[in-house]
Amino acid sequence: MKNLFLFLFFLVISTPLFQGCKKDHLLGKFLLTEKMKSQNPFHGGETLYFISDSLKEFVVDCIVRRDQIHKYHPSISESGYYLIEVEQTSCSGNYNGFWLEMAGQINSTPEFKIQFSFEKKGGDFRFNLPLNKETSDYADSIRVRDKWYYDVFINEQDSDTAIRANKLYYSTQYGIIKIEWPDGHFMELEKIDWPQ
Repeated sequence: MKNLFLFLFFLVISTPLFQGCKKDHLLGKFLLTEKMKSQNPFHGGETLYFISDSLKEFVVDCIVRRDQIHKYHPSISESGYYLIEVEQTSCSGNYNGFWLEMAGQINSTPEFKIQFSFEKKGGDFRFNLPLNKETSDYADSIRVRDKWYYDVFINEQDSDTAIRANKLYYSTQYGIIKIEWPDGHFMELEKIDWPQ
């Protein structure tokens, strides 16, 4: 009887210790929906042509679009992990380029980050996903280089320097259609060569 009591006592004491050694367990998934992904029109192979206010042309090629799901451990002491989806698109030219990244966020709204640089000028803009009229600044239509674009999302931010852009116009059908700087400079989409 004494041995049985000791065995049960040891079992009760040791159970929490062994539970702490469990294998990793999934704490949550923060994935992108197909609707979110479809709001980036580029899949790789597109060539984008932009014209600046000084009529200088900038050409970038969308090289790759990559989608990955990462396993993220919030801390070394915890045994759980999250699955976070990140989709990245890279478009580049001679010292110019765009980086578009959609990413799930732990316990938050997924984010669409657009970064770019053109001749030592650049910008970094963020939208909540999915893009929609209720949560983003929005214009029914704008005219850029004698062409009308519809359903345009606008991201405007403070900038106190002439090298950091302060306004971006984005279309889910054509991507970035216009960028503005606080000193009055701008770049506008001229055309897109879509892959065949």
